[in-house]
Amino acid sequence: MSDRTKQPLTPEEFKSEVSRRGWTYRALAERWGVTENYVSKLARNPERALHWDDAVRGLPTVVVIRK
Repeated sequence: MSDRTKQPLTPEEFKSEVSRRGWTYRALAERWGVTENYVSKLARNPERALHWDDAVRGLPTVVVIRK
């Protein structure tokens, strides 16, 4: 396990990682079966359970194909 995955994400890192992978909180909430408000609260909580950070780090990157 790398040092990076042992460290909890800061609220800013959580939000940045979600965005970097092309996700919105709305889309993430739909995928995870929770509300957008819940995802937002998770993101802002530096004491969140580490499995949420693992979930964000493991998100697939959204690819938008434009024609």
